[in-house]
Amino acid sequence: MRKLVQIAGLVSSATFLAACGGGDGDGSTTPEASTPVTNPQPTAFSCPDNYRKISLGANSVPNANLSLVTDDNIATLTVKTPQTGLKDVTICLGTPNPLPTGVKADYAYEVKTNGDYAHLLNPQLKVAFTLPSTMYANPILETVQSTANGVTYTVARNDVSTVNGTNASITADVPAAGLYVVRLVPLKP
Repeated sequence: MRKLVQIAGLVSSATFLAACGGGDGDGSTTPEASTPVTNPQPTAFSCPDNYRKISLGANSVPNANLSLVTDDNIATLTVKTPQTGLKDVTICLGTPNPLPTGVKADYAYEVKTNGDYAHLLNPQLKVAFTLPSTMYANPILETVQSTANGVTYTVARNDVSTVNGTNASITADVPAAGLYVVRLVPLKP
């Protein structure tokens, strides 16, 4: 009788395991391999390798003037942190390589941002360089929009340029991320 109770207990355990997912209904007790469910992860923001980067957070010094200078020492982005309320922000500055299709420029710099860029105070881009020859007009800093219809250039806000001989300097507001370019117009013969 004792053996009969043990066998009955074993059979009920096997039946219970099969009913709880121990098999796939074909009588087999070998578990199936499960396919992992993958959830797409958001793409992490990163700067291209040849760009300069600065990251700020809520603990950044208030009212601090900060500068980000490109590797070629031609473009400088300056910003000021607010007195309060700054959240995380990352800013990248560099030259895109290659330029977007259709963009023609003597100098091109891209500002990429992630986070609370809008709360930074007085963001400005200064581009200082040596002119190859006398220019027809003072150089200007322009923003670039590339669409299916082509490329549109718009003068950047508060664009101010100075030329002293062959040295040129242009400063303009940079209220948002984007591509900023200088197109030189040589003196007409």
